[in-house]
Amino acid sequence: MRTMSDLGVPAPASISLMRRYLKHTSLEQREAALRAAGYNHFSFPADLLVLDFLSDSGTTCMTDLQWASLFLGDESYGRNKGYYILQDALRDTFERGDQPLKHINLVRCGETDVERLSNELYLAPHQ
Repeated sequence: MRTMSDLGVPAPASISLMRRYLKHTSLEQREAALRAAGYNHFSFPADLLVLDFLSDSGTTCMTDLQWASLFLGDESYGRNKGYYILQDALRDTFERGDQPLKHINLVRCGETDVERLSNELYLAPHQ
């Protein structure tokens, strides 16, 4: 068997340190989200994207320190998870009183049911 040096291929200088699990969304679900967002890139739920061309995160070719920094926040420019958590907290404080919706539980537990997320969070009517 030939080695990497025999083939003239340099040894990898880095490894990918993270894997992001994508939600299984159908074309119809993404089209419904796009219509509900009014075809606005910044209003489209970032969690339903397969490829995010809005953010500047690029590829997984980042250092372990860069990845660690990302865990402190969401780098998406559109409606990232933090947007829904903040919106939910503000509404619980100022609007809903004794009947909070607690959308944070959907985000925190890593809900993967796209229909539930779309109906209760991403595409729910916002006032």
